[in-house]
Amino acid sequence: SHEVQEVTWCKPTPPMVKVNVDGSYKSGDLCVGFGGVIRDHEGTWKTGFSGRHQTTSVLLAELLGLKHGLLLAWDAGFREVQCETDSLEAFRLVSMEHVPKFHNFGVVIQQIRELLRRDWRVALSHILRQGNACADILAKMGGSLDRPFVVFGSPPHSLCEALRDDARGRSFLRL
Repeated sequence: SHEVQEVTWCKPTPPMVKVNVDGSYKSGDLCVGFGGVIRDHEGTWKTGFSGRHQTTSVLLAELLGLKHGLLLAWDAGFREVQCETDSLEAFRLVSMEHVPKFHNFGVVIQQIRELLRRDWRVALSHILRQGNACADILAKMGGSLDRPFVVFGSPPHSLCEALRDDARGRSFLRL
């Protein structure tokens, strides 16, 4: 028997902000997309980003989403951050005590770890894909950008419904 699980995006506890990040790869493309969103304790949009990178590795896309999400949070002045990724592999690589010495993406993993060691509080966690809808939309947008990186001051139109769903606590079923 398969259990059905309800998955909801959860608001952070003030004064924390939540950074949700994701990576995306569409079969046949020569680029991956990555993206993320920063929201406050009411689920209100603070800032977001999308980017693309020439690779076919979805793991690299996930790691780039993580790196840029943390950098954006730091640059925006946030010092209490909850960061969520739906990539268990990226989460494990960044959380491991020692990076495998010759990992393909060792440089990016190291950059993320250096960001985490800065003078701020960051709680990094893994979430289910269904709780990461907004970051997923931004990551998919990233793959079709005409430039490598863009920061959005206000939410792109295609994101508004998903942002409202999250802020209202709408849950999604996971089979």
